Amino acid sequence: MNDLVLAIRLLLAAVFGVAGCAKLAQGNGRRAVADFGVPRALVTPVAILLPLAELLVTLALLATATASAGAIGALALLGLFMAGTAMNLAGGRRPKCQCFGQTGATPLGGKTLARDAVLAVMAAIVVARGPGTGLARWFSRLSGLDWLMLVVAIALVVAFIIEGAPLIDHRRRARR
Repeated sequence: MNDLVLAIRLLLAAVFGVAGCAKLAQGNGRRAVADFGVPRALVTPVAILLPLAELLVTLALLATATASAGAIGALALLGLFMAGTAMNLAGGRRPKCQCFGQTGATPLGGKTLARDAVLAVMAAIVVARGPGTGLARWFSRLSGLDWLMLVVAIALVVAFIIEGAPLIDHRRRARR
């Protein structure tokens, strides 16, 4: 179970890390925050602080000593996201969102709520069970074959990101 909690931590860290970096890279945070229904006076602070909070959660989840605090932060952010999504949907609004670093903006919907709920359950598991196995300890237990499989898996993910993401984006544009 400790290794599963570590895997959950790493998945949450990846999701929040991609989301934070994407928001900083896109540079359209104020418009997206305003479209989401944040009051005008709070748009700029939220657009600045949200990606920083996501990156802080990422870093906290990666370190065993701060993983529980990172999971609490993830749970808090996901609660805010779900509340904001539910309020928008209840008001008949479906602003487009590039939530969690998606390559294209899609309207908020039930899938958005479901995804956030699944991530919130995962964060709650980390809060309830503790940080699980530490990264250093997990790496120290890997055999030579395990290391090889890990390197190959990372290379495949990197190759997909470099080659696959532009293809997906191209297909979306072609459909429009």
